[in-house]
Amino acid sequence: MGRIRDWRYARTELREHAWQATCLLILVAAAFLRLYHLSLKPLHHDEGVNAYFFERLFRRGIYQYDPANYHGPTLYYFALVISSIIEIFSRPNELTAAAIRLVPAIFGIATVALLLSLRKQVGNIGVLTAAALVAVSPGAVYFSRDFIHEALLVFFTLAVALAILRYHETRKPSYLMLASSAAALMFATKETAAISAGVLLMALLTTLFWSRSRALVTTNAKASTPNRSRPLLRDGGLSRAVLLWLLAAVVFLAVYALFYSSFLSDPSGIHHGIETFRYWVKTGSQQHRAPWYAYLRWMVQAELPILGLGILGTVLALWRRRDRFPLFAGLWAWGLLAAYSFLPYKTPWLTLNYIVPMAIVSGYAVQAAWDWRQRLGIARLRPLMLVLLALILGVSLTQSIMLNFLRYDDEHLPYVYMQTYRTLIPLIERINAIAAQSGSGSQTTIMVTSRDYWPLPWYLQDYSYVGYTGRVVPVDVQIIVASETQERELIPLLAGNYRRVGSYPLRPGVTFVLYTRNVNRQ
Repeated sequence: MGRIRDWRYARTELREHAWQATCLLILVAAAFLRLYHLSLKPLHHDEGVNAYFFERLFRRGIYQYDPANYHGPTLYYFALVISSIIEIFSRPNELTAAAIRLVPAIFGIATVALLLSLRKQVGNIGVLTAAALVAVSPGAVYFSRDFIHEALLVFFTLAVALAILRYHETRKPSYLMLASSAAALMFATKETAAISAGVLLMALLTTLFWSRSRALVTTNAKASTPNRSRPLLRDGGLSRAVLLWLLAAVVFLAVYALFYSSFLSDPSGIHHGIETFRYWVKTGSQQHRAPWYAYLRWMVQAELPILGLGILGTVLALWRRRDRFPLFAGLWAWGLLAAYSFLPYKTPWLTLNYIVPMAIVSGYAVQAAWDWRQRLGIARLRPLMLVLLALILGVSLTQSIMLNFLRYDDEHLPYVYMQTYRTLIPLIERINAIAAQSGSGSQTTIMVTSRDYWPLPWYLQDYSYVGYTGRVVPVDVQIIVASETQERELIPLLAGNYRRVGSYPLRPGVTFVLYTRNVNRQ
Protein backbone atom coordinates (compact mmCIF):
# COMPACT_ATOMS: atom_id res chain seq x y z
CA MET A 1 0.00 0.00 0.00
CA GLY A 2 2.90 2.28 0.80
CA ARG A 3 4.44 1.65 -2.62
CA ILE A 4 1.17 2.65 -4.35
CA ARG A 5 1.03 5.84 -2.30
CA ASP A 6 4.66 6.64 -3.15
CA TRP A 7 4.00 6.00 -6.86
CA ARG A 8 1.00 8.33 -6.84
CA TYR A 9 3.00 11.01 -5.04
CA ALA A 10 5.85 10.68 -7.56
CA ARG A 11 3.39 10.92 -10.45
CA THR A 12 1.85 14.07 -8.94
CA GLU A 13 5.31 15.57 -8.50
CA LEU A 14 6.16 14.71 -12.11
CA ARG A 15 3.01 16.43 -13.33
CA GLU A 16 3.82 19.50 -11.23
CA HIS A 17 7.36 19.64 -12.64
CA ALA A 18 5.93 19.28 -16.16
CA TRP A 19 3.52 22.15 -15.44
CA GLN A 20 6.32 24.38 -14.19
CA ALA A 21 8.58 23.51 -17.12
CA THR A 22 5.79 24.29 -19.61
CA CYS A 23 5.07 27.61 -17.90
CA LEU A 24 8.76 28.49 -18.08
CA LEU A 25 8.91 27.54 -21.77
CA ILE A 26 5.92 29.77 -22.55
CA LEU A 27 7.43 32.71 -20.65
CA VAL A 28 10.79 32.24 -22.37
CA ALA A 29 9.06 32.23 -25.77
CA ALA A 30 7.06 35.35 -24.83
CA ALA A 31 10.22 37.10 -23.62
CA PHE A 32 12.30 36.18 -26.66
CA LEU A 33 9.68 37.34 -29.17
CA ARG A 34 9.23 40.64 -27.34
CA LEU A 35 12.85 41.42 -26.42
CA TYR A 36 14.91 40.22 -29.36
CA HIS A 37 16.33 43.09 -31.46
CA LEU A 38 13.91 45.68 -30.10
CA SER A 39 15.49 48.41 -32.22
CA LEU A 40 14.98 46.49 -35.49
CA LYS A 41 11.79 48.32 -36.46
CA PRO A 42 12.10 52.12 -36.80
CA LEU A 43 9.90 54.14 -34.47
CA HIS A 44 6.62 55.12 -36.09
CA HIS A 45 4.89 58.50 -35.82
CA ASP A 46 3.19 57.97 -32.45
CA GLU A 47 6.26 56.33 -30.96
CA GLY A 48 8.31 59.33 -32.04
CA VAL A 49 5.95 61.73 -30.29
CA ASN A 50 5.86 59.57 -27.16
CA ALA A 51 9.65 59.36 -27.22
CA TYR A 52 9.86 63.16 -27.48
CA PHE A 53 7.71 63.60 -24.35
CA PHE A 54 9.77 61.00 -22.53
CA GLU A 55 13.09 62.54 -23.56
CA ARG A 56 12.06 65.84 -21.96
CA LEU A 57 11.13 64.01 -18.77
CA PHE A 58 14.31 61.93 -18.69
CA ARG A 59 16.83 64.66 -19.53
CA ARG A 60 15.17 67.78 -18.15
CA GLY A 61 12.70 66.42 -15.61
CA ILE A 62 9.81 68.13 -17.41
CA TYR A 63 6.47 66.47 -17.95
CA GLN A 64 3.07 68.16 -17.88
CA TYR A 65 0.02 66.24 -18.97
CA ASP A 66 -1.80 67.81 -21.92
CA PRO A 67 -5.24 66.33 -22.69
CA ALA A 68 -4.77 66.96 -26.40
CA ASN A 69 -1.56 64.91 -26.54
CA TYR A 70 -1.24 61.19 -26.87
CA HIS A 71 -2.74 59.55 -23.80
CA GLY A 72 -1.76 59.25 -20.15
CA PRO A 73 1.48 59.56 -18.15
CA THR A 74 2.14 56.01 -16.93
CA LEU A 75 4.14 55.04 -20.03
CA TYR A 76 6.61 57.85 -19.43
CA TYR A 77 7.09 57.30 -15.72
CA PHE A 78 7.59 53.55 -16.03
CA ALA A 79 10.03 54.28 -18.87
CA LEU A 80 11.81 56.72 -16.54
CA VAL A 81 12.34 53.94 -14.00
CA ILE A 82 13.65 51.48 -16.60
CA SER A 83 15.88 54.02 -18.37
CA SER A 84 17.29 55.28 -15.06
CA ILE A 85 18.30 51.72 -14.18
CA ILE A 86 19.86 51.21 -17.61
CA GLU A 87 21.73 54.51 -17.26
CA ILE A 88 23.66 53.09 -14.31
CA PHE A 89 25.32 50.62 -16.68
CA SER A 90 25.68 52.88 -19.74
CA ARG A 91 26.60 56.43 -20.69
CA PRO A 92 24.79 59.26 -18.84
CA ASN A 93 21.69 60.60 -20.62
CA GLU A 94 21.91 57.90 -23.28
CA LEU A 95 18.54 56.89 -24.73
CA THR A 96 17.93 54.17 -27.28
CA ALA A 97 14.86 52.75 -29.00
CA ALA A 98 15.51 49.40 -27.33
CA ALA A 99 15.61 51.00 -23.87
CA ILE A 100 12.27 52.79 -24.16
CA ARG A 101 10.60 49.80 -25.82
CA LEU A 102 11.61 47.64 -22.87
CA VAL A 103 8.63 49.08 -20.99
CA PRO A 104 5.79 47.74 -23.20
CA ALA A 105 7.79 44.54 -23.77
CA ILE A 106 8.04 43.88 -20.03
CA PHE A 107 4.32 44.55 -19.56
CA GLY A 108 3.57 42.21 -22.47
CA ILE A 109 5.57 39.43 -20.79
CA ALA A 110 3.91 40.20 -17.45
CA THR A 111 0.49 39.81 -19.08
CA VAL A 112 1.40 36.25 -20.12
CA ALA A 113 2.60 35.57 -16.57
CA LEU A 114 -0.69 36.87 -15.13
CA LEU A 115 -2.66 34.54 -17.38
CA LEU A 116 -0.83 31.55 -15.88
CA SER A 117 -2.40 32.36 -12.50
CA LEU A 118 -5.83 31.31 -13.86
CA ARG A 119 -5.09 27.60 -13.47
CA LYS A 120 -8.04 27.03 -11.15
CA GLN A 121 -10.55 28.93 -13.32
CA VAL A 122 -9.56 27.62 -16.78
CA GLY A 123 -7.79 24.31 -16.04
CA ASN A 124 -4.21 23.15 -16.57
CA ILE A 125 -4.36 22.61 -20.32
CA GLY A 126 -6.66 25.56 -20.81
CA VAL A 127 -4.52 28.14 -19.04
CA LEU A 128 -1.34 26.89 -20.72
CA THR A 129 -3.09 27.21 -24.09
CA ALA A 130 -4.31 30.72 -23.28
CA ALA A 131 -0.86 31.88 -22.18
CA ALA A 132 0.82 30.24 -25.19
CA LEU A 133 -1.64 31.86 -27.61
CA VAL A 134 -0.88 35.31 -26.22
CA ALA A 135 2.85 34.56 -26.03
CA VAL A 136 3.08 33.92 -29.79
CA SER A 137 0.16 36.05 -31.01
CA PRO A 138 1.32 38.22 -33.95
CA GLY A 139 -0.58 41.24 -32.65
CA ALA A 140 0.29 40.79 -28.98
CA VAL A 141 3.98 40.58 -29.88
CA TYR A 142 3.89 43.39 -32.46
CA PHE A 143 2.30 45.96 -30.17
CA SER A 144 4.41 44.94 -27.17
CA ARG A 145 7.45 45.99 -29.23
CA ASP A 146 6.14 49.54 -29.78
CA PHE A 147 6.64 52.46 -27.39
CA ILE A 148 2.89 53.02 -27.07
CA HIS A 149 0.40 52.70 -24.22
CA GLU A 150 -1.60 49.64 -25.24
CA ALA A 151 0.48 46.88 -23.60
CA LEU A 152 0.31 48.73 -20.27
CA LEU A 153 -3.45 49.27 -20.54
CA VAL A 154 -4.07 45.59 -21.27
CA PHE A 155 -1.92 44.47 -18.34
CA PHE A 156 -3.67 46.78 -15.88
CA THR A 157 -7.12 45.74 -17.18
CA LEU A 158 -6.28 42.07 -16.68
CA ALA A 159 -4.85 42.90 -13.24
CA VAL A 160 -8.16 44.54 -12.24
CA ALA A 161 -10.13 41.45 -13.30
CA LEU A 162 -7.80 39.04 -11.48
CA ALA A 163 -7.59 41.15 -8.30
CA ILE A 164 -11.40 41.35 -8.09
CA LEU A 165 -11.54 37.59 -8.65
CA ARG A 166 -9.06 36.97 -5.81
CA TYR A 167 -10.96 39.35 -3.56
CA HIS A 168 -14.18 37.45 -4.26
CA GLU A 169 -12.43 34.15 -3.43
CA THR A 170 -10.48 35.21 -0.35
CA ARG A 171 -12.25 38.38 0.90
CA LYS A 172 -8.81 39.83 1.67
CA PRO A 173 -8.87 43.65 1.57
CA SER A 174 -5.39 43.72 0.01
CA TYR A 175 -6.83 42.34 -3.25
CA LEU A 176 -9.48 45.06 -3.32
CA MET A 177 -6.76 47.69 -2.89
CA LEU A 178 -4.76 46.06 -5.70
CA ALA A 179 -7.82 46.17 -7.94
CA SER A 180 -8.32 49.84 -7.10
CA SER A 181 -4.67 50.69 -7.82
CA ALA A 182 -4.74 48.78 -11.12
CA ALA A 183 -7.96 50.57 -12.11
CA ALA A 184 -6.33 53.95 -11.40
CA LEU A 185 -3.32 52.95 -13.50
CA MET A 186 -5.70 51.94 -16.31
CA PHE A 187 -7.19 55.43 -16.38
CA ALA A 188 -3.74 57.02 -16.01
CA THR A 189 -2.57 55.08 -19.06
CA LYS A 190 -5.16 55.80 -21.73
CA GLU A 191 -8.61 57.35 -22.01
CA THR A 192 -9.99 54.17 -23.64
CA ALA A 193 -9.79 52.68 -20.14
CA ALA A 194 -13.34 54.00 -19.79
CA ILE A 195 -14.46 51.60 -22.54
CA SER A 196 -12.61 48.68 -20.92
CA ALA A 197 -14.06 49.49 -17.49
CA GLY A 198 -17.60 49.73 -18.87
CA VAL A 199 -17.28 46.42 -20.73
CA LEU A 200 -15.79 44.71 -17.65
CA LEU A 201 -18.74 45.86 -15.55
CA MET A 202 -21.31 44.77 -18.13
CA ALA A 203 -19.57 41.40 -18.55
CA LEU A 204 -19.59 40.88 -14.77
CA LEU A 205 -23.28 41.74 -14.38
CA THR A 206 -24.26 39.58 -17.35
CA THR A 207 -22.21 36.67 -16.02
CA LEU A 208 -23.88 36.89 -12.59
CA PHE A 209 -27.34 37.09 -14.15
CA TRP A 210 -26.74 34.27 -16.62
CA SER A 211 -25.22 31.87 -14.08
CA ARG A 212 -27.88 32.71 -11.48
CA SER A 213 -30.70 32.06 -13.94
CA ARG A 214 -29.37 28.51 -14.29
CA ALA A 215 -29.36 28.10 -10.51
CA LEU A 216 -32.98 29.22 -10.34
CA VAL A 217 -33.96 26.57 -12.89
CA THR A 218 -32.25 23.72 -11.02
CA THR A 219 -34.57 23.94 -8.02
CA ASN A 220 -33.74 20.49 -6.71
CA ALA A 221 -30.07 21.32 -6.45
CA LYS A 222 -30.93 24.56 -4.74
CA ALA A 223 -33.11 22.85 -2.16
CA SER A 224 -30.29 20.51 -1.18
CA THR A 225 -27.78 23.36 -0.81
CA PRO A 226 -27.39 24.77 2.71
CA ASN A 227 -28.38 28.40 3.13
CA ARG A 228 -25.23 30.48 3.37
CA SER A 229 -25.10 34.00 4.68
CA ARG A 230 -24.20 36.69 2.20
CA PRO A 231 -20.48 37.48 2.03
CA LEU A 232 -21.21 41.09 2.93
CA LEU A 233 -22.64 40.08 6.29
CA ARG A 234 -20.28 37.14 6.80
CA ASP A 235 -17.23 39.39 6.47
CA GLY A 236 -18.15 41.91 9.12
CA GLY A 237 -21.35 43.54 7.96
CA LEU A 238 -22.39 46.44 5.82
CA SER A 239 -20.37 49.06 7.67
CA ARG A 240 -17.08 47.22 7.10
CA ALA A 241 -17.89 46.71 3.42
CA VAL A 242 -18.67 50.42 2.98
CA LEU A 243 -15.41 51.32 4.75
CA LEU A 244 -13.39 49.01 2.51
CA TRP A 245 -14.90 50.39 -0.69
CA LEU A 246 -14.37 53.96 0.53
CA LEU A 247 -10.73 53.12 1.21
CA ALA A 248 -10.48 51.59 -2.27
CA ALA A 249 -11.89 54.83 -3.72
CA VAL A 250 -9.27 56.84 -1.83
CA VAL A 251 -6.51 54.57 -3.18
CA PHE A 252 -7.87 55.02 -6.71
CA LEU A 253 -7.96 58.81 -6.41
CA ALA A 254 -4.50 58.97 -4.82
CA VAL A 255 -2.82 56.91 -7.55
CA TYR A 256 -4.72 58.73 -10.28
CA ALA A 257 -3.80 62.15 -8.86
CA LEU A 258 -0.12 61.24 -8.40
CA PHE A 259 0.37 60.36 -12.04
CA TYR A 260 -1.74 63.10 -13.62
CA SER A 261 -0.22 65.78 -11.38
CA SER A 262 3.28 64.62 -12.39
CA PHE A 263 3.76 63.47 -8.80
CA LEU A 264 2.32 66.70 -7.37
CA SER A 265 4.55 69.02 -9.44
CA ASP A 266 1.66 70.05 -11.73
CA PRO A 267 -1.74 69.92 -9.94
CA SER A 268 -3.55 71.22 -13.04
CA GLY A 269 -2.87 67.83 -14.66
CA ILE A 270 -5.59 66.28 -12.47
CA HIS A 271 -8.23 68.48 -14.08
CA HIS A 272 -6.73 67.83 -17.51
CA GLY A 273 -6.97 64.10 -16.87
CA ILE A 274 -10.74 64.50 -16.72
CA GLU A 275 -10.90 67.00 -19.56
CA THR A 276 -9.19 64.53 -21.89
CA PHE A 277 -12.41 62.62 -22.51
CA ARG A 278 -13.87 65.64 -24.32
CA TYR A 279 -10.91 65.73 -26.70
CA TRP A 280 -10.89 62.02 -27.41
CA VAL A 281 -14.63 61.69 -27.98
CA LYS A 282 -14.08 64.14 -30.82
CA THR A 283 -10.99 62.26 -32.04
CA GLY A 284 -12.84 58.94 -31.91
CA SER A 285 -15.50 60.18 -34.29
CA GLN A 286 -13.27 62.00 -36.80
CA GLN A 287 -9.88 60.28 -37.16
CA HIS A 288 -8.65 56.85 -38.31
CA ARG A 289 -12.05 55.92 -39.70
CA ALA A 290 -12.53 52.41 -41.09
CA PRO A 291 -15.44 50.00 -41.77
CA TRP A 292 -17.14 48.41 -38.78
CA TYR A 293 -15.74 44.97 -39.68
CA ALA A 294 -12.08 46.11 -39.71
CA TYR A 295 -11.24 44.42 -36.40
CA LEU A 296 -12.86 41.16 -37.44
CA ARG A 297 -10.93 41.27 -40.71
CA TRP A 298 -7.63 41.76 -38.86
CA MET A 299 -8.47 38.89 -36.52
CA VAL A 300 -9.25 36.57 -39.43
CA GLN A 301 -6.01 37.53 -41.14
CA ALA A 302 -3.67 37.36 -38.13
CA GLU A 303 -5.41 35.73 -35.14
CA LEU A 304 -7.59 33.01 -36.65
CA PRO A 305 -6.76 30.36 -33.98
CA ILE A 306 -7.76 32.74 -31.18
CA LEU A 307 -10.85 33.89 -33.04
CA GLY A 308 -12.08 30.38 -33.88
CA LEU A 309 -11.42 28.88 -30.46
CA GLY A 310 -12.80 32.05 -28.83
CA ILE A 311 -16.13 31.63 -30.61
CA LEU A 312 -16.29 27.96 -29.59
CA GLY A 313 -15.31 28.68 -25.98
CA THR A 314 -17.81 31.52 -25.56
CA VAL A 315 -20.70 29.44 -26.93
CA LEU A 316 -19.71 26.58 -24.62
CA ALA A 317 -19.50 28.87 -21.57
CA LEU A 318 -22.92 30.35 -22.35
CA TRP A 319 -24.41 26.87 -22.66
CA ARG A 320 -22.81 25.47 -19.51
CA ARG A 321 -23.33 28.64 -17.43
CA ARG A 322 -21.60 27.16 -14.38
CA ASP A 323 -18.06 28.19 -15.40
CA ARG A 324 -18.28 31.83 -14.49
CA PHE A 325 -14.81 33.16 -15.25
CA PRO A 326 -14.59 31.73 -18.78
CA LEU A 327 -18.07 33.11 -19.42
CA PHE A 328 -16.95 36.48 -18.07
CA ALA A 329 -13.82 36.40 -20.26
CA GLY A 330 -15.87 35.59 -23.35
CA LEU A 331 -18.32 38.43 -22.69
CA TRP A 332 -15.39 40.74 -21.95
CA ALA A 333 -13.69 39.88 -25.26
CA TRP A 334 -16.76 40.12 -27.47
CA GLY A 335 -18.00 43.20 -25.62
CA LEU A 336 -14.76 45.04 -26.39
CA LEU A 337 -14.79 43.84 -29.99
CA ALA A 338 -18.36 45.10 -30.39
CA ALA A 339 -17.60 48.44 -28.71
CA TYR A 340 -14.53 49.13 -30.85
CA SER A 341 -16.31 47.96 -34.00
CA PHE A 342 -19.17 50.36 -33.31
CA LEU A 343 -16.83 53.35 -33.02
CA PRO A 344 -15.72 54.91 -36.34
CA TYR A 345 -12.16 55.21 -34.94
CA LYS A 346 -10.12 52.12 -35.87
CA THR A 347 -6.45 51.46 -35.11
CA PRO A 348 -4.87 47.98 -35.14
CA TRP A 349 -3.28 48.19 -31.68
CA LEU A 350 -6.72 48.30 -30.05
CA THR A 351 -7.06 44.59 -30.96
CA LEU A 352 -4.65 43.80 -28.12
CA ASN A 353 -7.42 44.68 -25.64
CA TYR A 354 -9.64 41.78 -26.68
CA ILE A 355 -6.94 39.33 -27.83
CA VAL A 356 -6.11 38.60 -24.17
CA PRO A 357 -9.63 37.77 -22.86
CA MET A 358 -10.39 35.92 -26.11
CA ALA A 359 -7.29 33.79 -25.54
CA ILE A 360 -8.63 32.92 -22.07
CA VAL A 361 -11.93 31.63 -23.44
CA SER A 362 -9.99 29.90 -26.25
CA GLY A 363 -8.03 28.02 -23.60
CA TYR A 364 -11.32 27.11 -21.96
CA ALA A 365 -12.51 25.54 -25.22
CA VAL A 366 -9.34 23.43 -25.44
CA GLN A 367 -9.71 22.39 -21.79
CA ALA A 368 -13.31 21.32 -22.44
CA ALA A 369 -12.19 19.16 -25.37
CA TRP A 370 -9.41 17.66 -23.22
CA ASP A 371 -11.87 16.86 -20.41
CA TRP A 372 -14.31 15.31 -22.90
CA ARG A 373 -11.54 13.00 -24.14
CA GLN A 374 -10.71 11.96 -20.59
CA ARG A 375 -14.34 11.24 -19.71
CA LEU A 376 -14.69 9.01 -22.75
CA GLY A 377 -11.40 7.32 -21.91
CA ILE A 378 -10.05 7.61 -25.45
CA ALA A 379 -6.31 7.52 -24.82
CA ARG A 380 -5.32 7.54 -28.47
CA LEU A 381 -6.84 11.02 -28.94
CA ARG A 382 -4.36 12.58 -26.52
CA PRO A 383 -1.33 12.70 -28.88
CA LEU A 384 -3.60 13.76 -31.73
CA MET A 385 -4.93 16.69 -29.70
CA LEU A 386 -1.42 17.70 -28.63
CA VAL A 387 -0.23 17.62 -32.23
CA LEU A 388 -3.24 19.68 -33.33
CA LEU A 389 -2.56 22.23 -30.57
CA ALA A 390 1.12 22.38 -31.56
CA LEU A 391 0.10 23.04 -35.18
CA ILE A 392 -2.25 25.84 -34.12
CA LEU A 393 0.50 27.48 -32.06
CA GLY A 394 2.96 26.88 -34.88
CA VAL A 395 0.77 28.80 -37.31
CA SER A 396 0.58 31.77 -34.94
CA LEU A 397 4.31 31.62 -34.22
CA THR A 398 5.15 31.58 -37.95
CA GLN A 399 2.90 34.59 -38.57
CA SER A 400 4.43 36.34 -35.58
CA ILE A 401 8.00 35.85 -36.80
CA MET A 402 7.04 36.99 -40.31
CA LEU A 403 5.31 40.13 -39.00
CA ASN A 404 7.74 41.15 -36.29
CA PHE A 405 11.14 40.33 -37.77
CA LEU A 406 10.84 40.09 -41.56
CA ARG A 407 7.95 42.17 -42.93
CA TYR A 408 7.35 44.56 -40.04
CA ASP A 409 6.95 47.55 -42.41
CA ASP A 410 4.91 45.82 -45.13
CA GLU A 411 1.53 47.60 -45.19
CA HIS A 412 -0.01 44.60 -46.95
CA LEU A 413 0.12 42.69 -43.67
CA PRO A 414 -2.49 43.19 -40.94
CA TYR A 415 -1.43 45.44 -38.02
CA VAL A 416 1.13 47.33 -40.14
CA TYR A 417 -0.48 50.75 -40.05
CA MET A 418 1.38 53.95 -41.00
CA GLN A 419 4.56 52.17 -39.96
CA THR A 420 7.88 53.88 -40.68
CA TYR A 421 9.77 52.08 -43.44
CA ARG A 422 13.14 50.53 -42.69
CA THR A 423 14.68 53.01 -45.18
CA LEU A 424 14.62 55.64 -42.41
CA ILE A 425 17.63 53.98 -40.79
CA PRO A 426 19.93 54.49 -43.84
CA LEU A 427 18.83 58.15 -43.88
CA ILE A 428 19.91 58.60 -40.25
CA GLU A 429 23.16 56.75 -40.91
CA ARG A 430 23.86 59.02 -43.90
CA ILE A 431 23.19 62.17 -41.85
CA ASN A 432 25.55 60.89 -39.14
CA ALA A 433 28.22 60.13 -41.74
CA ILE A 434 27.95 63.62 -43.27
CA ALA A 435 28.17 65.22 -39.82
CA ALA A 436 31.24 63.14 -38.97
CA GLN A 437 32.98 63.91 -42.28
CA SER A 438 32.36 67.64 -41.93
CA GLY A 439 33.92 67.63 -38.48
CA SER A 440 30.97 69.48 -36.93
CA GLY A 441 29.49 66.39 -35.27
CA SER A 442 26.56 67.17 -32.98
CA GLN A 443 26.91 70.87 -33.88
CA THR A 444 25.88 70.17 -37.47
CA THR A 445 23.05 72.44 -38.59
CA ILE A 446 20.03 70.58 -39.97
CA MET A 447 16.76 71.90 -41.36
CA VAL A 448 13.68 69.68 -41.87
CA THR A 449 11.18 71.34 -44.21
CA SER A 450 8.78 68.39 -44.59
CA ARG A 451 5.45 68.76 -42.83
CA ASP A 452 5.53 65.06 -41.97
CA TYR A 453 8.70 64.49 -40.01
CA TRP A 454 8.02 62.28 -36.99
CA PRO A 455 9.94 60.29 -35.72
CA LEU A 456 12.96 62.35 -36.91
CA PRO A 457 13.17 64.39 -33.65
CA TRP A 458 13.97 61.18 -31.79
CA TYR A 459 16.67 60.05 -34.19
CA LEU A 460 18.20 63.56 -34.36
CA GLN A 461 18.05 64.14 -30.60
CA ASP A 462 21.84 64.37 -30.23
CA TYR A 463 22.12 67.30 -32.66
CA SER A 464 21.96 70.73 -31.04
CA TYR A 465 20.83 72.70 -34.09
CA VAL A 466 17.83 71.11 -35.79
CA GLY A 467 14.91 73.13 -37.09
CA TYR A 468 11.48 71.97 -38.25
CA THR A 469 9.82 74.56 -40.50
CA GLY A 470 7.09 72.43 -42.05
CA ARG A 471 7.52 74.44 -45.28
CA VAL A 472 10.22 75.47 -47.73
CA VAL A 473 12.12 78.59 -46.59
CA PRO A 474 15.49 80.12 -47.54
CA VAL A 475 18.10 78.41 -45.38
CA ASP A 476 21.83 78.31 -44.84
CA VAL A 477 22.47 75.01 -43.09
CA GLN A 478 24.67 72.00 -43.69
CA ILE A 479 21.89 69.43 -44.18
CA ILE A 480 18.34 69.76 -45.50
CA VAL A 481 15.68 67.07 -45.16
CA ALA A 482 12.67 67.85 -47.35
CA SER A 483 9.64 66.08 -48.71
CA GLU A 484 9.87 64.83 -52.27
CA THR A 485 6.82 66.94 -53.11
CA GLN A 486 8.74 70.09 -52.03
CA GLU A 487 11.69 69.61 -54.40
CA ARG A 488 10.32 71.76 -57.23
CA GLU A 489 9.97 74.67 -54.80
CA LEU A 490 13.22 73.93 -52.95
CA ILE A 491 15.73 73.56 -55.81
CA PRO A 492 15.65 77.23 -56.98
CA LEU A 493 16.44 78.35 -53.41
CA LEU A 494 19.50 76.12 -53.22
CA ALA A 495 21.24 78.03 -56.01
CA GLY A 496 23.54 75.15 -56.85
CA ASN A 497 25.10 75.21 -53.36
CA TYR A 498 23.72 71.81 -52.34
CA ARG A 499 23.84 68.35 -53.79
CA ARG A 500 21.10 65.75 -53.61
CA VAL A 501 22.28 62.71 -51.64
CA GLY A 502 19.24 60.49 -52.17
CA SER A 503 15.58 59.78 -51.45
CA TYR A 504 14.27 57.78 -48.51
CA PRO A 505 10.63 56.65 -48.22
CA LEU A 506 9.28 57.33 -44.72
CA ARG A 507 5.83 55.74 -44.87
CA PRO A 508 3.00 55.45 -47.41
CA GLY A 509 2.69 58.75 -49.26
CA VAL A 510 5.74 60.39 -47.65
CA THR A 511 9.30 60.31 -49.06
CA PHE A 512 12.24 62.29 -47.69
CA VAL A 513 14.96 63.76 -49.89
CA LEU A 514 18.34 64.57 -48.38
CA TYR A 515 20.48 67.49 -49.49
CA THR A 516 23.92 68.41 -48.14
CA ARG A 517 25.88 71.60 -48.73
CA ASN A 518 28.72 71.35 -51.22
CA VAL A 519 32.15 70.81 -49.70
CA ASN A 520 33.54 74.14 -50.93
CA ARG A 521 30.72 75.86 -49.06
CA GLN A 522 31.20 74.01 -45.77
